[in-house]
Amino acid sequence: MNKILTCLLLFSISTIKAEIYLIGGTKINIPEPKGYTVLTKDMDAAYRFSKSMVDLQNELLAYYIVDTEVALAKTGEMPSMDRYFLLKVNNALKNSKVSLSDFNSVKKMIRTQNEEIFKSLEEDIQNLMKNTSDGINKEFDVDIAMKVSKMVPLDVHYETESAMSYSMYINLGVSAGGTSEELVIAASATFIHVSGKILFLYSYGAKEDLEWTRTAAKTWAEDSMKANVSKSISKPNTVYKQNSKLVTNSGYDWERLMNKSIIGVVGGLLILLFLFFKKKKRD
Repeated sequence: MNKILTCLLLFSISTIKAEIYLIGGTKINIPEPKGYTVLTKDMDAAYRFSKSMVDLQNELLAYYIVDTEVALAKTGEMPSMDRYFLLKVNNALKNSKVSLSDFNSVKKMIRTQNEEIFKSLEEDIQNLMKNTSDGINKEFDVDIAMKVSKMVPLDVHYETESAMSYSMYINLGVSAGGTSEELVIAASATFIHVSGKILFLYSYGAKEDLEWTRTAAKTWAEDSMKANVSKSISKPNTVYKQNSKLVTNSGYDWERLMNKSIIGVVGGLLILLFLFFKKKKRD
C-alpha cells in the first residue's frame, strides 16, 4: 500500500507544471498556477502585448493565461484575459538575500501604511498608465488611452511566516477608436519569501472575482513555497525609523521598495487593453 501511495504522490508531483528561475544566482522553482500556462513567444500577439507593459522597477518573470486559451494564442489571436496571473521580482532586491526578519518588517508596513502608500503613488500610477498605453499604440498601431481613477486597498486577508496577501479594487478607464469604457478590476497582491528572495505574485479578475483572486493566489503561493527548500537568513535585524521611513540594518528602505510592488500591480492591468484590442480588430 505504501508503494502505491508513493507512486501516486510522485505522479501528482510530476504533472505539476513549473519553471525554474535564476534570481540573483539562486534557483527558485515556481509552479504555474493550477489551470494556467506561461505566456511564451510562440503566442505571438499576446506575448508582444505582455512586453508592452511598462514597469521599470520590477522584472516580469512570467505572465500566465488560462490553459483553454493556449491553442488560440498560438494561432496569433488574443486569448481571453478575464482572469490571469503575473510573477515579478523587484530589481533592487533580486541580487540580494533577504532575511525573514526583514520580511516581517515588510509585512508590518503593509498592515499599517498601505492606504497612505496608495495615495502617495497617484501621480506615478498615471504616468505608468500613459507610458504603457503609448507603448501599445506604437507596437500595434492603435490609439488607446488608459487611466486609473481610483484604487481601494483592502485589509490583509492571508498571512504566514513567509507570505502575505491583500487585495484591492481598481477603477480603470480606457478609450479607443472613439469609444470609452469604465471597469472595476479586482486584484490580489501576494508577497512570498522563498530561498532568501521576495517574489510578487499577482492575480487579476473582474469586480465579482475578488474571492477567486484571493483563493487562487493563496493556492499558488503555497505551492510555490512548498516547491522550494527554505534557505532563509534568520539573523535578526534591528528595525528603526530614518526620516520617518521604515528601514532595517540591512540598509533597505522598505517603504520605497514596497511602493514599487504596488506599481507592479498596476503594471499588469492589461485586461481592458486586450478587450479593446480585440474589439478594434473586429471593427
